[in-house]
Amino acid sequence: MLATLCQRNIQRDGRRLGIGKEHFVKVTHPVKEQRIRVTALDLQILRHHRRDCAVARAQILPPGFRRRPYKTDTAGKSAKSASTQAVCNVILATGSNSEATLAIYNFGSINIDHFYRVPHFPAPGETLAAENYVVGLGGKGANQSAAAAKAGATTYHIGGIGPESDWIVTRLAEWGVKTRHIARIEMATGHAIINVDKTGENTIVLFAGANRAMPFSLIESALAEAMAGDTLLLQNETAHQAEAARLARTLGLHVTYSAAPFDVSAVRAILPHITLLALNAVEADQLCRALNTTLDSLDVPEILVTRGAEGAEWRDRTGQRAFANAHKVTAVDTTGAGDTFLGYFAAGRDMGLTPAAALTRAGAAASLKVTRPGTADAIPRAAEVDSFLAQ
Repeated sequence: MLATLCQRNIQRDGRRLGIGKEHFVKVTHPVKEQRIRVTALDLQILRHHRRDCAVARAQILPPGFRRRPYKTDTAGKSAKSASTQAVCNVILATGSNSEATLAIYNFGSINIDHFYRVPHFPAPGETLAAENYVVGLGGKGANQSAAAAKAGATTYHIGGIGPESDWIVTRLAEWGVKTRHIARIEMATGHAIINVDKTGENTIVLFAGANRAMPFSLIESALAEAMAGDTLLLQNETAHQAEAARLARTLGLHVTYSAAPFDVSAVRAILPHITLLALNAVEADQLCRALNTTLDSLDVPEILVTRGAEGAEWRDRTGQRAFANAHKVTAVDTTGAGDTFLGYFAAGRDMGLTPAAALTRAGAAASLKVTRPGTADAIPRAAEVDSFLAQ
């Protein structure tokens, strides 16, 4: 079964990537070892199969090696000199007929959210007593990673945190986010002061902290594992956005960019390198006025606009459109609703849903989120969204 699944998946991906070399592969599994002959194999495909389910080791044997005897010792190590072999760790499907899925890489902010429940937003010069105080995990990046992972997508977060913030990594991992690309940086973790009034509306003050201190090498290292067809999510709360988008496009990734917090210069810099631009209605209006253009005239393959109680719209440059109506719910806290929507939409598209179907699930997830206080912690899981849609 191991050899059959490995061979089928590698040959399938090789044909898709147009790779024609022939190799032998030795696969070492905890209970058995097999040599299998495959075509269309290279390191990019092996990196892809790190996403499947059981840990194994694969050795790519050099061309022509099959004409010589091959032996292994009891430890499963090749008797052939390691200098003649390319060795890498991979994860190969061993007990399932499911095929490997694409993945979402999110280079995004991580914030510690400080929530203050207030009777109204303070006026200039006013000192206001909060009615309640809660600390939670947030940041547009962390929110979107949480949403994508909870929706069922394979999600890798690329980000930075400061000292004494390991609980953030633990929390993200509990939701299914892959966290090995979160770096520890000698700067305070980003944080937000969030006032929430009685209607659920909010005002937010941000401190970027570690989010703006991450080196570009962190992104390069993470995207080295990605494969063509994966998705990179970006927001305007980190450094290196345009550079990251440019790199991702050269690697064949889809690039989705949230133009928030809105900064027209940041949008100008990244527009040539993205495949989907996500904005809310206010940001869309700001962008069109700043560039003296219309949404239909923007040179972007896809555009997603969320309009709060009016729902959301997706359009592409060929003229196709899809809409989703908003669900009527009683809002408790609207913080993170847009991030929930985008994370679920990206996950839906990554998992093969049509734009209309992805919009529907994203809208339901965002509607559920606003009925709960908090940000990333309040984002619903896929089963909750299914139940909500079934009502």
